[in-house]
Amino acid sequence: MLDIVKTLKPGGVLIIDGDDHDLFFEAERVAQAFALKLRSFGCERNSEQVSTHQNEVTIKSINSYGLSGIDIRVCFKDKDDSVVKWEDTFQLYLPGLHNGMNVAAVVAAALELFPNLKLEGIKRRFARIRPRVVGIQIVTTSGGVRIFSDCFDSNPKSVHAFLNIAQDEIVLGKSVVLFIGEMAYLGEVGLERHR
Repeated sequence: MLDIVKTLKPGGVLIIDGDDHDLFFEAERVAQAFALKLRSFGCERNSEQVSTHQNEVTIKSINSYGLSGIDIRVCFKDKDDSVVKWEDTFQLYLPGLHNGMNVAAVVAAALELFPNLKLEGIKRRFARIRPRVVGIQIVTTSGGVRIFSDCFDSNPKSVHAFLNIAQDEIVLGKSVVLFIGEMAYLGEVGLERHR
């Protein structure tokens, strides 16, 4: 885990998913050992959850419109003073919470690389992104049924994202059929993960 830090020079920046507690604590240790700046992104915590750190880029809310995309409300705080620098909503034609997390990661990286980057420029660029079909295939029948197929390099995270998108479609009143392929390339744990 975190082998990528070997490619960073001292003073470099490591940006990670702050919601993955095991990863965050390992990243803290590694960042200190390699003299790296640590930045994180993630979803806002529920009030009953205790967080030991604050993410610089935080997803405040996500509204899903199934395959049509998401609206994601994001805020950015300075790590040193925890003051909210800005908060705004991004519109994307990409479905699913996982794409919301991808947006938060990109925003964190963009702000680290270009501190004076204008928010409107980031929003315009995200609005132009259109989904590419890689692995997951979605077909709509003439009767309006959505057939989702995740049979290429299926893995636990892709299936989780896949099920969230299918759930959003069902909430919107769509009929959905799912095909989930084997997780054969995961080796010995493949069968267990597939179950």
